Amino acid sequence: MLNRTIDVAIGICGKARSGKSTAADMLQSILLQNYDVISAVIPLAEKLKQECSDATKIPLELFDDPAIKETLRPFMQWWGTEYRKNPLLGETHHQLYWVQKVAETFNSLPEDYTAIIVPDIRYDFEAEFIQNCDAKVKLILNLESMNFTSTSHSSHSSEAGVNSDLITHRIVNNHEDGLDVLKSQLGLLLETQLRGKV
Repeated sequence: MLNRTIDVAIGICGKARSGKSTAADMLQSILLQNYDVISAVIPLAEKLKQECSDATKIPLELFDDPAIKETLRPFMQWWGTEYRKNPLLGETHHQLYWVQKVAETFNSLPEDYTAIIVPDIRYDFEAEFIQNCDAKVKLILNLESMNFTSTSHSSHSSEAGVNSDLITHRIVNNHEDGLDVLKSQLGLLLETQLRGKV
């Protein structure tokens, strides 16, 4: 789906509130500072939030507001899965809808962007999108939180997790350890995987 060969493709999976977005931002920073690689962090949920906002007239910023986003989560899950991925609703409704949106966003960027980070991989076919990228290094990172507390929405299919066979690396994010520990783990991962390749 991507229109060019790139250096790095990273997908991050994990339960809600496990720190996926934080890890993606850290990876983006490390890639630029240590490897001079310009990366784009493109959440699958980016276009989802915009569509949900347009459909409901709820201001877009509320979908990221900690005080309300958990209330909106069930609707977003329904829109993203039961609605957008239902082929019975028309040709624009299919399994790869959100993956295509991510690819379109990346393809529109200047060619000096040579890495993509998708911080919210939830299904096997989304992980396979990363695996199928024409990239020198491809990682599917599972972020495990020792402090995760399930919510009433954790039974939704989008929270079931990615098949372990598709996961290339796992990192435990203990929030009590602080962000420096997480960043150190991510830095070590990139150092071992990118050495001699980028």
